Amino acid sequence: TREYWAEINYGGWLPVTSGSISNIVFSNGELDPWRGGGVTMNLSQSLPSIVIEDAGHHIDLYFSSPNDTVSIKNAREFELSQIRTWIQQKREKQMLK
Repeated sequence: TREYWAEINYGGWLPVTSGSISNIVFSNGELDPWRGGGVTMNLSQSLPSIVIEDAGHHIDLYFSSPNDTVSIKNAREFELSQIRTWIQQKREKQMLK
């Protein structure tokens, strides 16, 4: 049924509980109308979530602007830091092989 469409098509929480996904930052703007359907809490160390204060949908994915708020800048820096960490972890893992 339509009520369970996303769960049926995308597996609901199964990818998370099975450990088959990692290295995703779930970002939500505080003013984003889609936030209610988003992930708004950290699911694991490699699946963090952030809520960007006074921001709308996907504002962190736009080009930077002089008008960006501190919360938008902080969100982008957090995301970049996470990506750098994941890349470094991958490189270290490959060096051990």
